Amino acid sequence: MRFGIGILLLTLLVLAAGCQQAAQKAAEGMAERAIEAQSGGKISADISGDTVTITDKETGGETLVQTGKGGQRMPEGWPAELPKYPGSTILSSTRQEADEGVAFHVMLHTSATAAEVADFYAKKAKAAGFSQMNKTETPDGFSLYYDSETRGFAVTAIADDDGCDVALQLVPK
Repeated sequence: MRFGIGILLLTLLVLAAGCQQAAQKAAEGMAERAIEAQSGGKISADISGDTVTITDKETGGETLVQTGKGGQRMPEGWPAELPKYPGSTILSSTRQEADEGVAFHVMLHTSATAAEVADFYAKKAKAAGFSQMNKTETPDGFSLYYDSETRGFAVTAIADDDGCDVALQLVPK
């Protein structure tokens, strides 16, 4: 399932919808139409608190989107050997099921430096059986790419005024 901008729209709609049931149903309908327009497929969206479940009506594949409103846990199925950076805050997380397997995307914020994040995930990835394939550095951060026999793992950190924003991506091969 390819949702791209639709997932971003849906996350914003979840934040805007709050707990009001009528607004929630309207947000679900708007999100469904926006994602269907972007993906060309038929989906259903279910908003429950800070979690949105998007189901592809044709394949049955599901994408779970969690906003940072209260979730401090990694998405279900995320491997324990690649933990959330200590002391970081989860801004959002996505768990997407497809024929190839489950893909994850997690956005974090931490007061740590990008270099500290890079060192932490380099050690965790190596211990989990990943090999570093590439490293790209910029003045404000980095991107690290790792491979294992079955998965790819990417870490990107960009410095800001009070630490850095971190994107974690774990995909099946």
